[in-house]
Amino acid sequence: MDLNYFKKSEKEAATQKSEASYSETYFKRNDFKKRGCVYISEKNHELFSTIAGAMRDKNITVGGYIDRILSEHIEEHKDEIKEIYQKKKQEEENRFGLI
Repeated sequence: MDLNYFKKSEKEAATQKSEASYSETYFKRNDFKKRGCVYISEKNHELFSTIAGAMRDKNITVGGYIDRILSEHIEEHKDEIKEIYQKKKQEEENRFGLI
């Protein structure tokens, strides 16, 4: 019996689970009540447009896809972001003699 057969199946199953999880997280319609303009590189815009276009059946927009990615990133790194923000804020206050 070839044990590699089972390894491939387990790997494929893990890949399918990962793809399903990614799809559930990022490929959802995102209706905005308010919007803001953000500029990204043409290369990234083409990439996001291609990915969003492939998800036509889910009504995904480039802006919605990017918004979900950014929201996840902020949530994942919020402690580091807060720490950096507080440090910079303290430096500015010290620089201007506000403290």
